[in-house]
Amino acid sequence: MELGDALVYGTAQIFHRADGEVIDHGEYRCIRTPDNPTFFWGNYLLFNAPPKPGDLARWEVMFEAEIASRQPQSRHRAFGWLGPRGDTAQFSAAGYTLSESVALACRQPSRPPHANPQIEVRPLLSEADWQAAIALQVLCRAAVFAEADYRAFKQAQFASYRRMVEAGIGYRYGAWCHGVLVAELGIFRGEGGLARYQNVCTHPDWRRQGMAGSLVYRAGIHALAALDARKLVIVAEEEGPQRLYRNLGFVPEEIAYGVDRAPPQAQ
Repeated sequence: MELGDALVYGTAQIFHRADGEVIDHGEYRCIRTPDNPTFFWGNYLLFNAPPKPGDLARWEVMFEAEIASRQPQSRHRAFGWLGPRGDTAQFSAAGYTLSESVALACRQPSRPPHANPQIEVRPLLSEADWQAAIALQVLCRAAVFAEADYRAFKQAQFASYRRMVEAGIGYRYGAWCHGVLVAELGIFRGEGGLARYQNVCTHPDWRRQGMAGSLVYRAGIHALAALDARKLVIVAEEEGPQRLYRNLGFVPEEIAYGVDRAPPQAQ
C-alpha cells in the first residue's frame, strides 16, 4: 500500500504538511509539529509496513532520534503504519494503547434520518466563534487528559486550523442552538479531490438530539461545493460514531492501526 492510497494516514498529511514537517526516510516518515510538540498524532513515526517481532525497541530508538531529542516536550511515543495489524503484542506489553481507525467515505452525504431543524450551521467566523469551539473541544476531552494541558494543546491546534482556513484549505463549522455552540467539526481539502473531516465534537448536554448528524451532513454539502471536493472522508475509532456516519451514507473503506503511549506523568 502506498501512502497516497491510504485514506486514514494519507488524508492526515493534509494537516501535517500544512503546519508541520513530513520527512521521508524510505522505510518510514517522520511527522513533527514543532508548534505543538505534545500532540501525539502530530509527532509520530509512520512506517510503510506493520511491526514485526523485535520492532518495539528499534522503533523507540528511532523515535528518540527523530522526535524526542529534537523536541524535549514530546515525551510520548506514537507509531503508525500502513497495512494490516502486525505484531502489536510487544507494544501492548510495554504499556502502549492500540488504535484501530476506520476510514469511511462518500461522494455526497445523505440527509440524516433524525435531523434537528433548530440548529444553525455555518463556518466559524468571529473570534468568539473560535474561542467557543476551543472551549467545546476541551469540554469533550477524554477524562485521562488534564484540562490545562489539553487546553494548551487545543489552542495550538486551532491556531493551525485558523491558518489553514485563511489559506483557503478548508473550514471549521459550528452548529448553534438558541445561541449555544452545541457541535463543531472541520473539513479540509487534500489531493485528488479528497476532503477530510476532523475533530467532530458534540456538547455532552446536547447529544442524541440529531446535532452531530445534522452538522456532518450540512457541513459536508457546503464543503463539497466550496472546496471543489469530489469525495468526503471521515475517520472514527468507536462503533457509535461509525454507525452515525453509515446512516449518513458513508461507507467503510479502510482500517488503519497505530500505537501510542502517554508520558509517564499522564499514564
